[in-house]
Amino acid sequence: MKFLVYQIPLFSILILSACNESIDRTENKSSTNHPSKIAEVKNPSYRDILYSTSQQQADSLISFYLKAIESSGKEKKAYDSLFFCSFPNSYEGMKVLFGVDSNLQEGPLYYSIIYDNSYESKAIKSNIIGYFSELTTIPKHEYYTKYITINLGGIKSGDHLNDAFGLYYIVKENPAFFCEVLAEYSDAEIESVFKFLLDYPQANDAKNAYVHDQLQPLLSKHNKRISQLFENTYKSVQ
Repeated sequence: MKFLVYQIPLFSILILSACNESIDRTENKSSTNHPSKIAEVKNPSYRDILYSTSQQQADSLISFYLKAIESSGKEKKAYDSLFFCSFPNSYEGMKVLFGVDSNLQEGPLYYSIIYDNSYESKAIKSNIIGYFSELTTIPKHEYYTKYITINLGGIKSGDHLNDAFGLYYIVKENPAFFCEVLAEYSDAEIESVFKFLLDYPQANDAKNAYVHDQLQPLLSKHNKRISQLFENTYKSVQ
């Protein structure tokens, strides 16, 4: 399968190598994303790249993705970082790129040329979202924080805005660290994440029962508050 290679207009990037890798970026002042205060990244090397248009952001994500999957070692880590920092940091940001707006206008990544069923088992129909769901080179706190913030206030809508973008597998993989980061959020924010995970308002009872039975023991083991909020949310969407 051949991929198109995208050039990034009006945006320059310089990758620097030192004793510890750093990435210097030329940033625009406006962005389609709306980060919350709690989503601020501690490590400046992983702060969000701001784009002037959603199309520029989409083109950059595609370019970094293609370069990352063709690279290895330090080069791959650098492109992974650029991909991560270009990825939306809110549900609204995801909707702008992957969803449909109130005028029924599709986002620039709604019809993705990059889809080869690689992430079908996660019900993810975009390799861009799928690649984000399996990043391993990003510091854990930054990665989990962004993964949670793109789910805040999420509502199932369309082909790409569902299943909390594969969050179920993140919880299963490392429930202890997931609970540690999620505990930084308010009760209302946590419940909104779980509602999206349970595909509210288009919940499937059988599917949700399975998700509940798989995750509840893990959450209960690591954080009673989060476990109770998950239980409350599960009951509310039935």
